[in-house]
Parts: sequence; structure tokens; C-alpha cells
Amino acid sequence: MPRPRFRQSLRTRTPAMDETKSEMTDHEQSADNALVRPLALSHVGIHVSDLSRSIDFYSRVFGFRAFYDNQEGPEKDRVVIGLIANIAVELIKKAKPTATEPDGASVGQTPPSTYVALTFSVPDVDIAYGELLAAGLANMGPPTAMPPDIRMVFLRDPDGTLLELIDLGGPKSLAEMVGLA
Repeated sequence: MPRPRFRQSLRTRTPAMDETKSEMTDHEQSADNALVRPLALSHVGIHVSDLSRSIDFYSRVFGFRAFYDNQEGPEKDRVVIGLIANIAVELIKKAKPTATEPDGASVGQTPPSTYVALTFSVPDVDIAYGELLAAGLANMGPPTAMPPDIRMVFLRDPDGTLLELIDLGGPKSLAEMVGLA
């Protein structure tokens, strides 16, 4: 039996949806009045403690293909940028690990907000989990389900960055799933 499509399930009204209808309308209007209107997500930057280990990890798990490496020497931050599924991912090895970041935290310390996940859409999360398990990288448990048709699994990279693999039941992104892409 095919899984129900999330977009179709959005057409089914629930009491909770009716109660928040005005909030959703306000949110939709706020997008029209946004101070900044991004064209797209440019790239994702990840601070790493061991650049070689992280390049190996992201290459092995996600097919990271580096296209830039500043190689400026040990006294400068080293940055390697590559593509994962047409998204630029910037791996950053700080030269001075005590440098303070814009959020006030020092590199290597937990910043004030600790929940950030880099999420990749996959066609079948169970197959992806099997590959991770076979490679010894399934370090946060098996896939879980979220109604109506979403399955996901989490893992951490060598520096503890939270990664999520998500199967949206057909769509490639959340925006596509709800008809916005």
C-alpha cells in the first residue's frame, strides 16, 4: 500500500489547525514584510576539530566533493568547501581554538543554542541506515517514524554535529512537500 502524501494530509482540517489559522495567516503576511529576503541558502558552515577526519567522514557518508581549500598555513583558519547534493558545505578548522565566535561562545565549547541539525533528504531512510550500520556509523539508534509518512534517523559527525537523514515519502525537501517549491 503506498504511503499517504503529506501534502494531501495538509488538506484535512483538524481543530488545532482551525485554532491556529489566524496565526498562520499572520506568519504568511510576515514573510511579505521581511526585512531581509534571502534568495537561497548559500552554504552551511561547520566548525571541526580535525579537518582531514571531517573531510573523510563527509566524503564517505555523503559524497562530499571539495572545490575550495584556502591552505593558508597553521596560523590562519583553514577552510575547505565542498558540495553535498548541490549544497555547499564549509568545513572550518580554527587556527586559534580560543577565538570567540559571534554568539559569544568559544570554539570547542557548547554555544547557547545546542540544537542545530544538518538534515539531508534521502529516498529511503532504512537503506541509508543499513549502510551507516554496516559502516559502524549508526551512532544514535534506528530510524523513527513521524505521521503521516516521514521517517528519519539521526547520527553525529566526528565532532558531534547532529546530522539527520529524512525520507519525506517522495518529495526532496520540506518546501516541495507542502507545495512551496
